[in-house]
Amino acid sequence: MRRSIYRPLATLALAILLAVATPPRARAVETLSPDLVRLIPTLMPMTVNINFLKYENREGQPGALVPVHKGVGSGYIVDPDGLIVTNRHVTDGGDEIYVTLNDNTRLRAAVVYRSPDIDLAVLQVHADHKLTAVRWGDSDRMVPGQLVIAIGNPLGLGGTVTTGIVSARDRDIKVSPLDSFMQIDAAINPGNSGGPLFNSAGELIGMNTAIFTVGSEGGSVGLAFAIPGNDVQLVLKNLHQYGRAHNGYLGAVLQDVTHDMAEALSLPHAMGAIVAEVRDDSPAARAGLADGDIVLRIGDHDIPNLRAALRAISSGNTGKPTAFVIQRDGARHTLSVKLDEVADDTNKITLDTAPPRLRRITHEELGIEGEAATEDLLRKYGVKPGLKGFMITKVADKSLGAYVGFEVGDLLMRVQNTPVDNVDDLTRAIDAAIKQQRRRVMVLLYDDRGARWIAVPIAR
Repeated sequence: MRRSIYRPLATLALAILLAVATPPRARAVETLSPDLVRLIPTLMPMTVNINFLKYENREGQPGALVPVHKGVGSGYIVDPDGLIVTNRHVTDGGDEIYVTLNDNTRLRAAVVYRSPDIDLAVLQVHADHKLTAVRWGDSDRMVPGQLVIAIGNPLGLGGTVTTGIVSARDRDIKVSPLDSFMQIDAAINPGNSGGPLFNSAGELIGMNTAIFTVGSEGGSVGLAFAIPGNDVQLVLKNLHQYGRAHNGYLGAVLQDVTHDMAEALSLPHAMGAIVAEVRDDSPAARAGLADGDIVLRIGDHDIPNLRAALRAISSGNTGKPTAFVIQRDGARHTLSVKLDEVADDTNKITLDTAPPRLRRITHEELGIEGEAATEDLLRKYGVKPGLKGFMITKVADKSLGAYVGFEVGDLLMRVQNTPVDNVDDLTRAIDAAIKQQRRRVMVLLYDDRGARWIAVPIAR
């Protein structure tokens, strides 16, 4: 319901009185502390803005790829040599991904890893200097009430800082079976996804990932969720050590213990994860785990529910004994379990990738045709006589050329600083730019309205 902006005069008078009576010292708390004001500029170089384009073949234009969707997100630098972490959903569907650094440098990014388990992706960029990487904090030590700082790219606006507190821990928002989100009340909006969450010491303790909204507007209502930084660190550690996801495998089907189950099992409350099935020749079978056992602790982790059990198993040490504390027939026992590894070698990656090779955009993708300018052509399209260049006589509908702004009657005069008189000149200028590792070139056009520059993609 929309609130009226009008208030009774008595209420207004009281508000004015209170404002006059409020001592200046009480109003000073409205601003951030001087320590935070000094800290935040040191965090900005660690954060990046992410933009992506999705290309598709348009109907009736075989081979002509045009952008059909744009998206924005956020990320943060985890290695000075150009490794960047963001949310997987920020990169999904992106054919062309760009990262903008805090100094406004724009770099093409390659996706080198997408996690199958949590909403995380790793990007690689290649800058000509070392980048500023985050300092890691311990997300397990964050408790409700502690200050957090979120930095991101909401709605594509770029480096935006919001602050708040940890509202809750271990939230399950049904994104994956391993959910253990940190809930915060810092303002997060679309575009913040993948951005860093810092503690008051400037250490990274989370990755902003999701918001709950009310209505169709999709704005912040104070319910935001971040993947704990320790989860991110574990994935990166496995990637560096093994070149792949490295997850533990128990070989048992587990369920949550419900309140009704707890009553039937004479438990004080719903706790642990109950074994529903033990698979043959599995780590669970070899360790003696049985149907009906209730798993209460795995290694150093208490197991309050199924999610906690799955997280402990997935992140557990494989091939080494792990203590499982279980309850069986009302008594507690400790079993020694050697978890197997779930590894998919087809997803093996190297986190030190070479710059991607450029593929030239084809003439069909660009979708333009033309010929060397003649006085007759200049007169036909109303262009000033005496000019030289490549006259565009056809632009395919819904082509990449149409998307960037080519029009029939445009006289293409220069590519970068190279004059263009015919199609061969155009080809040579584009090839030279690609050898310089350029993905776009500046093109000078002239038409009946005058001259204009546009940036044209030449490689992907």
